Parts: sequence; C-alpha cells; structure tokens
Amino acid sequence: LGPRSGDAQGRGGGTPAGRLAGSIAFRLDLLRRRPRAMSTLHKALLEGAATVSSAGVDETIADFHRALVREHTAPSVPADENQPWRKYNSEPDLPREAKEDVKSLKTPGGFRRDYLHTLAESKGIPFEDRPAHWNKSLVDSVRPLIRVGYFERVLGIYIGEDGEESSGEPAGNMSVMSMTLATAKSFVGSGITFLPGAFGSGGWAFSTVAMVSVAAITAFCIRLLLECGDKLGTCSFGEIASKAAGRWGKLAVQVSLVVSQFGTNVAFIIFICHMAKSLGATQVISLVHFVGLLISVLIPLSFVRSVHRLEYPILGADVLILVGLLVVIVYSVKKIMFVGVGPHLEAFQPDTCGLLIGTSVFSFEGTPLVLPIKQSMANPELYWPYFKVIFVGIVVFFVGFSFIGYVAFGSEVRPVIIENLPSEDPLIISVRAAYAAALLLSSPLTFLPGTRTVEFWIFGVSKVKGEHKWQKNAIRSALFILFGWTAIYGGMYFQQFVAICGAVCCAPIALIYPPWFHYKLCAATLWERALDVVLITFGLAVAALVLCQALGLA
Repeated sequence: LGPRSGDAQGRGGGTPAGRLAGSIAFRLDLLRRRPRAMSTLHKALLEGAATVSSAGVDETIADFHRALVREHTAPSVPADENQPWRKYNSEPDLPREAKEDVKSLKTPGGFRRDYLHTLAESKGIPFEDRPAHWNKSLVDSVRPLIRVGYFERVLGIYIGEDGEESSGEPAGNMSVMSMTLATAKSFVGSGITFLPGAFGSGGWAFSTVAMVSVAAITAFCIRLLLECGDKLGTCSFGEIASKAAGRWGKLAVQVSLVVSQFGTNVAFIIFICHMAKSLGATQVISLVHFVGLLISVLIPLSFVRSVHRLEYPILGADVLILVGLLVVIVYSVKKIMFVGVGPHLEAFQPDTCGLLIGTSVFSFEGTPLVLPIKQSMANPELYWPYFKVIFVGIVVFFVGFSFIGYVAFGSEVRPVIIENLPSEDPLIISVRAAYAAALLLSSPLTFLPGTRTVEFWIFGVSKVKGEHKWQKNAIRSALFILFGWTAIYGGMYFQQFVAICGAVCCAPIALIYPPWFHYKLCAATLWERALDVVLITFGLAVAALVLCQALGLA
C-alpha cells in the first residue's frame, strides 16, 4: 500500500488481520483530509477483523475502498427498485476532486505518493518545490513509449477514437525523461535488426560512412522542420505542408506518412514469417497458410480503436525487443572473440550499396514525430539541445550494432540477423518467439494512425460516436488481407522491399519535404535557399539510386 510497509507489518504482528490493521493504522494521517471516511474505516475494521483470513484480506481492502467512495457523496436520486443498476452501482457520481483523488490512489504507488505529499504538507513544503516524480506513476512516465506512435497531429487531422473531432494541440507537460523515451521510441524499433544484413550489401567501410552521413543530414533536416513549426506555431507536419505547398503538399505528406506506416506493418508480417520459419513452423504448414493464420489474429487487433487499451502489452513488447537486441549483441561479440570474424568481409559493394542507404533512411523514420514531442514538453526550448545528444547516442547504437553483426557473420549475415543465431539454443528459441510476439503486439501502434487517416479520407469527421463502425472494420480487414498478400511475395525480396519503402516513403519525409518547406517558409538569404535546394536534390538522388538498385535496374 505504501512506504515502510515493514513497519506496519511489524506493529501488526504476523496474522493477516494484524498486518491489515497495522497498515491502516500507520496511514491514518492520509485520512485527516477525509474526516467522513473515519467512520467508514472503523466500520471496515470491525467487519473485517472478526472474520478476515489470508484469502479475505484483499476482499476487505476492496470493501474498504468501495466504502470510501460511497462516503464521499450521497446519492442525489433515491434508488429505483425497477433500475437495479442504480442500487448496485459501485462508482456513483462524485465531485471532480473526489474522482481525481480516488483515481490517483488507485494507480500503482498511489498511496505512497499521497503519503509523501501529506508529509510535505505537514512540513510546509510548497507543492512546486516537491519532486516532479511524486505526481505520476512509473506507467505514466513510460507512457510516451506508446503514445508517440499516434501521429494524427503530425498529419494535421484531429480525430478521436471513432472519427469524432478532438482537440488539436497536445498538452505541454512532458518532462525531459519522457521526451527522451518518446524520441528513442520514434527512431529505435525492429528495423535495427535489418541493418547488419544491409551492411553486407554496402560493405563495412562504405556502410559506416553512409549511415553516419544519412544520420547527419537527417538531423539537419529535422532542425529545418522544427524552424518551420516554430514560425507557424504548430506541431503538425500536415499544416506546415499546407502553408508551404498548399492542399496538394499536405496530401503528399499525408500519403507518404500513411504508406510508410503500412509498409512497416508489411515488414512486421515478413519479419514474423522469418521467425516462424527459423522455429520450424513452416515445416508443419505452408507459408501461405501461416500468413492466413497470422492475419486472422491481426484483424481482430485492428478493431481496437485506441492503443491506450493495449498499453501494457505494448510496453511488454518494447521490453522484449530490447532484450532481443541485447542477446544479438552478446552472441555476436562472443562469436568474434572465441570463433573469429565472419567470412568474406567486404569494405565496399558498389552493385548493392543502395540497399544500405535505403535501409538507413527507413531506420531513421521518426522525423515527423519530433514536432508533437517538442510541443508536448513543459519547456520546448530545451528540446533541440537534448535531442542532439539523444540522436548522437541513437546513431552510435545503430552503427555499432550493425558493424558488430556484420563482422561476426560476414557474407553469411541474414536479412534479419536473429536468424544467424544458433537455432538449437533454448535462449535463442525463446528470443525468436518473444520477438515475433512483440511485433504482433506492436502492430496496432503502427497500423491505427494510418488506417484512421484513411477512414477520415473516406468518411470525414463522424458526427456520432461509433458511426460507420462496421464499414471501418471492413476497411481494416481488407487492408490486413492486402498486407498479407504483399508479405507473401515481398518476403522473397525482403532487403529490396525495405529499401523501396525507404526510397519511396521515408526519403521524402526525412530528406525532401523539410528543406522544401523551409525554402518556402523560412529561407531568408541566398545561402539558405541554396542549401535547401542542395538538400532537396540530394534527397531525390538518394531515392532514385535506391529505387533503381532495389528494382534491379542499376
């Protein structure tokens, strides 16, 4: 229930009833602001102490909580015998302050935070001088790992879960730690496992220089995009595009963002198929049937209207992805140390180097999300200084992970490096299964923003909550069926598919649109205009080179 639970347990003795009474007695100071609850506490203790057992402690606490809620308010309307739900409603209408108080106490660590605030009040410490982490739970702190993927504000489309209108701008209350988590989530994902294989396409020397160069240019383009957002006072990529290039510019941005998200969903499906093949699943059923089973699981997940309902599964998926990356690093380093480097390491591969560039651009796809993240900060002016440090750390991690993976396996490195790990190891089997499950749980995070945008294009803003629900469900089902067919045929050319996504969708978002919009909105000198033109030309050249090599036309 809160801090110093050992003290309460010691005072209460070893019995469950004693521990419960000691814990409640230790927190009587929490109830000083709730005088009406004192009688409820006494009643709960009298009712619970006589019959409480090990199995009944939780029940007594639950009764105590419900009694506290009832004591905060008296029913304004007598219970109606013909409406039994009024009689047994455990959550009656409460004053706003009481609702917030109960809600805060019910969150993980709520009693502890309330105790700390009460103690601070008794010592006369002002609210603004207390630590910020007293005001939110750990789940609230890591929630940016979930919500950062929800980019309707990036698109300039402000719609709620069922297509209704919602508020436009995010609240500015994000701490530096939350910003760090949100930025890391924007750029670090499952795509990093494709990079060692892409290193093999470019060669270790060229790939290292190319990836650092792509990252540096991406960071500079992010700076240009932030300048546009500051000038217009918006966190919407779509609104910036509208001001800079009109309606067609905004539509181009929306299409690029939506298609990039859908491409990521297809990449997830291909990745899961690779993991299933490495686990021997395709020896039992064919690839087509496995994809059909996978789609039958993904379609019901797509019916979820808000990723907030999947917060804990998505957080678990993030943990599984991180564990998988650490396992890959450990096994790669052990192989280099005790077995040696992989065969046929090449410094430069001119015929396929474009695949590395396209995969690098695909990996740095979090560019548009910097706008709402900055807008959500309590101190937005701190965003850029912290972002530079965070982004450098992300680039070092990307390059180091890719270099170690390629050097460990050489020309034998697979498109998804997890496939290179020993198949007979139980830990590796667990990692592959967990990674596949993580991507399965992450699919709603990448799918919902894009599909809600498509639904907005088709149905517009809903006037009634739940309007066109089943038509929208049919669209979501059709999209996942399309993703499945694309994955079946695109999976045979996985590296080319990822590179094409990088060239067609991610290169415009990261390398072309920001300097284009900066040229239209912010460039004031000849030098700034010339630099913007050079960056636009570079982005177009990169997209053309990658696309040509990926399609086998170079």
